[in-house]
Formats: sequence, C-alpha cells, structure tokens
Amino acid sequence: METLLENHFIRVENLLKFHMDQQSIEKKSYLSEGYSELRTDLDQLCDSFTQNIKAALISAKEKWNNNMNKVRDRVGSVKRQAEMKIKESVLHLNGQIKSFTNMIDEKVTVNSKNEKAPANPYEEALLIQEKYRVTSKTAQWKNKKFLQQLHQADPEAHDRFLLLKELHLAQLMNEWKKPQKLEGKLSKESVLER
Repeated sequence: METLLENHFIRVENLLKFHMDQQSIEKKSYLSEGYSELRTDLDQLCDSFTQNIKAALISAKEKWNNNMNKVRDRVGSVKRQAEMKIKESVLHLNGQIKSFTNMIDEKVTVNSKNEKAPANPYEEALLIQEKYRVTSKTAQWKNKKFLQQLHQADPEAHDRFLLLKELHLAQLMNEWKKPQKLEGKLSKESVLER
C-alpha cells in the first residue's frame, strides 16, 4: 500500500510540474484551459490509482483465501490422521482384549472339564461321609460326633461339608417357593425326600 501511495504522489507531483513547465513555455492566455487539462489528467491519475488499489486488494484477498484453504486442508489432514491413529489403537486394544478373554475362556473350559461337579450338594455330602466311613444313607448334618471327627481329620472337608449343607438348604427353599400340585398331604418328610 505504501508503494502504491508513494507512486501515486510522485505521479501527481510530476503531472503538476509538467503542467507548470508547459504553461510557462506556451504562456497560455486562458487559465481555464490549463485548469481543465490539469483536472482531466488528475482524474485519470486518480482512476488508475483506484484501479491499482482494487487490483492489490483482490490479489491480497486471493492470497489470503489460498493460504486459508491450505491451512484448512492441513487441519483436515491432521484431523484425519489423528482419527486413524485413534481407531488403529482402539482396534489393536480390542484385539488384545479378545485374545486375553479367549485365553481365559480356554483355561476356564479346561479347568471345568477336569473338575467333575456332583449332581447336587446332598450327593457330594454323602460321598464325603463314605470317605470317612459313615455308612448312613442320609446326610449327617446334625451329627456332632461326625462333624468333630471330620474337623479333626480334614478341616477343608469339614468346611466343604458345611457349605454343602447350606447349598442343599438353599435348594430346598427354592423348591418350597415353586408352585406344586398337591397330591395328598404335603409333609415335612416328603419335602426333605425331594
């Protein structure tokens, strides 16, 4: 802008100097004639100056828009790259989680195949009794002598036996809650047999 203004003022000064020199040489008699020439020359100079300013502004605006477009493109590119990196890391993490869960599932499956679970807690309690030479066909939940002997012989088996008792009682409670068809009288013994 400074150069445009500087060039414009230099042209105005040169134009004025030219007209002053020409007037002194020709010695025009009519001042109005010289004035009108000077005015038209100044108008042409102003028009060219405004066109130069408009062209400079348009050029600056185009450069600005080009720079902004480049910046937007770079920002968009960086944004896409960041999204891709995040997606890649999430997919990688998902893969690791899947492999970890598959490994755990395999171990659980292998362990569950190796351990035979009894059909119900009552049967397992009878197996424990047989192991310690109690030949009763009913579980000895309340037999204090047996419980003391079992505790002294194998505390873990004793704890397991008590746990089986609780599980068996929980199963009985669930059966009590289920609606049943009554066939005759419902007695405590018939429920315990189930």
